[in-house]
Amino acid sequence: MKIAQNFLVFSVSFGLIFFSFAAAQLYLAVEFNKTSNVDVAFMSLLLIYLFAAIFSPISAYVVSKFNPKKGIILSSVAYLLFCGILVTKNETAIYIVSALLGIASSVLWTSCGTYILSITAQKYYGRALGIFNTVFSLMCIFGMLTLGTLLSYYDFKISYLLILIPGIAGFFMLFLIRDLKISKTANFKEGLKNFFNPKFLIFVPLYVAQGFLFSLTIGIIPIEIKDMFSEIFVGIFGVLFYLIPLFSAYGVGKISDRIGRPVLFIAFYILIGAAMLI
Repeated sequence: MKIAQNFLVFSVSFGLIFFSFAAAQLYLAVEFNKTSNVDVAFMSLLLIYLFAAIFSPISAYVVSKFNPKKGIILSSVAYLLFCGILVTKNETAIYIVSALLGIASSVLWTSCGTYILSITAQKYYGRALGIFNTVFSLMCIFGMLTLGTLLSYYDFKISYLLILIPGIAGFFMLFLIRDLKISKTANFKEGLKNFFNPKFLIFVPLYVAQGFLFSLTIGIIPIEIKDMFSEIFVGIFGVLFYLIPLFSAYGVGKISDRIGRPVLFIAFYILIGAAMLI
């Protein structure tokens, strides 16, 4: 599979945004715990994943109205706004932006998937997504380790503002990617139908529960690590979430191109469900 420049620019620009966001999210509870505002951090994380799950079914309609590139650019603003608003520690503002981020995330990931599949030959879908996820995981790892290092030398506000710089660079890089138009636009009624579709409703509790458990994981455990060691070790802990995707994404993508995506989709949801029960 030959990697096109447009695809590479998109993967790197998207990854840079999450260089900032993944780091800011990981250290959120740790930093707010220092000022006894840890409940704000937990509520913020829960709002993000709750609104993401609720608005996922109608995100296709939104993407069809803006087209994937515009959907990615507009929703990326919420990610950068979230990282920036955290330095204010304003409870109301953080809650509002967290809810907006949840909505934006559903649009972002729908736009992202649509964009990648639109610029990739069908027989290479899995490999393209594998390369994308490899770059994404690598950027998240670098971001978390960088913020951990910054917090060891600078205070919360300076560190969070500095970690925003790569994300802003990634945002402006998005304007360089090729524009696309979707020939078949999703109908709003179809979006609502999807929302009340029993097949989707079965997965809603899983989405919400997964988000809830992830929120607790990146909330409670980093605080314990910080108390036992230091900020930089929190980043090392965060790396664990991305090590497996980093080294396996492309291989899994190649397998999906050969055996089909439905089989892997079912297998992964079984693994996620089992992990949540454990």
